[in-house]
Amino acid sequence: MGSVTKYHGASKDSGSRSKDRLLPWIFTGMLILVALPACAGSHLRGTPDIGDTDADGYDTDNFLDGDIPIEVSDSASDPVEDTISEVCHDIDGDGYYDISCGGDDCDDGDPGVHPYAEEICLDGVDQDCDGVIDGPTALDAAIIITGVDTWRHHFDIGARSNGIAIAWTSEGEEAPEGLFFKHFDIESGSFSDTTTIETGTKPCHPAVVYGTDTWGLAWDSGNTTMKTYFSTLDDSGTPVTAKTLIDEYCGGPSMEWSGSAFFMTYTRVPASPLSPSLVAVEVDVGGNILFDPLTLEEPTAHPFAPSIEWTGSVFGVAWDGEEIYDPIESFWAIRFSTVEPETWSASPMMHAITQDETDLAILHPSLAWNGHDFGTTWIATRIDGGAFFTRLDTEGTQLMPPILVAPQARNAQIVWTGSEYGMTWTRIDEKECFFATMDTSGMFTSATVDLTPAARFCESRLAWTGSEFGLLWRTQIASGTVLYFNRIGFCD
Repeated sequence: MGSVTKYHGASKDSGSRSKDRLLPWIFTGMLILVALPACAGSHLRGTPDIGDTDADGYDTDNFLDGDIPIEVSDSASDPVEDTISEVCHDIDGDGYYDISCGGDDCDDGDPGVHPYAEEICLDGVDQDCDGVIDGPTALDAAIIITGVDTWRHHFDIGARSNGIAIAWTSEGEEAPEGLFFKHFDIESGSFSDTTTIETGTKPCHPAVVYGTDTWGLAWDSGNTTMKTYFSTLDDSGTPVTAKTLIDEYCGGPSMEWSGSAFFMTYTRVPASPLSPSLVAVEVDVGGNILFDPLTLEEPTAHPFAPSIEWTGSVFGVAWDGEEIYDPIESFWAIRFSTVEPETWSASPMMHAITQDETDLAILHPSLAWNGHDFGTTWIATRIDGGAFFTRLDTEGTQLMPPILVAPQARNAQIVWTGSEYGMTWTRIDEKECFFATMDTSGMFTSATVDLTPAARFCESRLAWTGSEFGLLWRTQIASGTVLYFNRIGFCD
């Protein structure tokens, strides 16, 4: 009895191939003809007829190449292989053949995926088969927020599902002095009018975060006695609660929303002795301080630049600090602690990331909670330095070795989208702002995008709305600095 065993082509499901299916046909004393569908089109080419090489009645006529060989065995010659190629299928019926047999459909199980499909933003699928999943691009041209100012702008950006808020300060050399606020409505694609929040006190270092129904805004005054203030605003910048004094002899606030209150950190610098410490408070939407200030680091170092992330149960806080041993020796580390709002207690501060022998300093940590751990970037200042990445658990333990993700970078920041990180940074040599997306291993998942070509200097802040990024950045021109805004979405 003769037998023919054919290894049929594999199907594709959710971007991967299933195992080859074994389809046997057994026949006895009769001829069975199996008709296979033709595969026309310019994507495939025919296979020459190499004939019935073993004279067993089977040859390679009328088949197309690109598939695996079949084995032919019979009583006359057992076994003898004829190399033939099976018909290529368009399983999803979209008119494009699978790449496995010479076509250009990168997912033949999805009719919405083929070379001429329209790319859908932010769904993690490469619809148009160009090898790039989504991919960042600036949605709109940069919008000028401020006129030229000869003094540095301090600024921050916050986001919610349908809007982006920006706050900035100006020293008033060429532009009006004060603290200012604007809201960008995503649906209409337009900004509100600029609202002046504070003037006359040299406000600095704004921090803006969305709460339940209002924007929380914190800032410090730049007068001789620094003070930190808080207020809530609606989308137009109109105060919902009056300005509240949070603390004196302090500045540099950072802020995050827990779902019920605003969590704020700042650096307290007593008049005497000059020894700063990092302090946390929690403030309700009415501007009331809920607990006594909580000290996260005693005045043994110089804490600065805290980054805060809410996990759903605790706040993670990371900051840089320098411990000075003597006039010529010091030690830098990225500090980390968590704060439990229910008990208003902090975990012991630990050195999560420490300076190595090649670092002059390690600075500017940025945390992004991904649902499991904290993605963390920071800047190492050294000859081959730049932006580094690792992940920390809620105890501040590193879950992976640090890796260099952006050489020659500074001012790096990451945010979590729900599936990957968005990262922005400045290159020291090119003095421009760049953006890319990154997975949890620290590998870029998109091309690097230069958002500010021809900038002489750039510093940026990034926020995520749930559908797109907002980027606020300042650059230096010949006569001063200018503040710009970009929307960044995904579609290649």
